[in-house]
Amino acid sequence: MEGTILTLTWKDKRKGKSRILQHGDQWEVTRVESSVFFSDRKGPWLCVKSLKTDDWRWIHQTDDPHFKIV
Repeated sequence: MEGTILTLTWKDKRKGKSRILQHGDQWEVTRVESSVFFSDRKGPWLCVKSLKTDDWRWIHQTDDPHFKIV
């Protein structure tokens, strides 16, 4: 999955929408982890990097509260 280009859309009208408007909807998967330090939820967690701005963030692959993978 690393190196895969994802298209993200927003689930919520606040945080997700503003991130997509600011950083674009095309993101590259740079890492996949089964757990992350900031959440008790089990993965898979994807570290994604914006192709537009190089900003990065962690998103949950199957149930992220802010983003949806299309």
